[in-house]
Amino acid sequence: MLSKRPMYLLLVLLSMFLGGIALDIHTPSMPTLVQYFSTDAETMKFTVSIFLLGLGLGSVVLGAVSDFCGRRLIIVISLVCFSLSSWFVTETKNIDVFLLLRFLQGVAMGGVVPNAKSMIIDLYEREEVKHVSAYVISLWTAGPIFAPIIGSYFEHYLHWEVSFYFLAAYAFVVLIIAFFLKESNRHRKDFSFQSLIKNYRHVASNRQYMGGMYILGLGYSLLVAYGLVLPFIVQDSLQQSAALYGHATLLLGVSCCVGSLINRMLVHYFDSNKIIQGALYLMALFSLLALFAVSFFPLTMYVLYLPIVCLTMAFSVVYPGCLSRCLSLFPKRSGAASALLGSGLIFLAAITSILISCLHVHTPFSLSLVFLILSLLCVAVHLFFFGRKKAVAAS
Repeated sequence: MLSKRPMYLLLVLLSMFLGGIALDIHTPSMPTLVQYFSTDAETMKFTVSIFLLGLGLGSVVLGAVSDFCGRRLIIVISLVCFSLSSWFVTETKNIDVFLLLRFLQGVAMGGVVPNAKSMIIDLYEREEVKHVSAYVISLWTAGPIFAPIIGSYFEHYLHWEVSFYFLAAYAFVVLIIAFFLKESNRHRKDFSFQSLIKNYRHVASNRQYMGGMYILGLGYSLLVAYGLVLPFIVQDSLQQSAALYGHATLLLGVSCCVGSLINRMLVHYFDSNKIIQGALYLMALFSLLALFAVSFFPLTMYVLYLPIVCLTMAFSVVYPGCLSRCLSLFPKRSGAASALLGSGLIFLAAITSILISCLHVHTPFSLSLVFLILSLLCVAVHLFFFGRKKAVAAS
């Protein structure tokens, strides 16, 4: 039962939420940061991309290494580094140093997030993993959504530095919890580079795993896309305050939680593959509606946010099923499985964020077009990897 390991579950949940909010808690302050660092909007958007690149790199290395040296040690060291780098961010006035520290934040978080997910496989049976994954994914996906809400209040009532003070303090609290817990990995092996490569090859050769990873990465890119573009649309185009942006974004957080709850209810009655397939089709439909709405109606907060709320809810139905399927395939290689999944997801999101910056995606129409492309790619990946004949062959 989940109640038998409350402190481990608390550590996992807090770590996953920290990984989510660290991505974009500063985005409501980006218009202010553009002026503070005397830079441009595209460079400021890159602060999210470079965090994702660091997170992907850290996940690849630190996630897989935990199969050999344990999860707890990696998490503790990573949290120390993350807390320090978050504090140092507030002391710099140079945009290049700011970007470097954001990269280091990402690398440090790459030692926390995949190992927290691996603890689920270490501590729970396969059926329990499905239930725990629903909670974990609720927080992981809610993090990038609730973060702008938190950041908007800090920006509106205090100052942008408070967001990073908050991250440093949050990480320190999680560090205290992790420090007093025992190691969860009961399948540790002697480290060797050959074993590391062997684990990755074994995981990457599984068709269902790779298909799930691509869907998760493309879907997570949706969250990154509107986290990058919406602050500028709301505050610059619609001339609304950072606080109102936070209030509106709260709807996305609620839709994320509702989607996860819907998944938990549906999984008792339908096959998980059917649930994922239906939710992906809804994502494509809602993306098309978003494109239609911003093309033919005057731009308001309702027109902008309503389709995105529905899109987020649909993706939150997809996420838990894909995650639990991917991780439960490799109970004895959960570190490598979680690391490769996290890094693949993050690298896809990083590529999306870089393209958004380079292609100057800054209008509601171009953002909705990005949503439609990503949603259609998710549907195509699912048909290719989990089609009826291929699913039977893979099983």
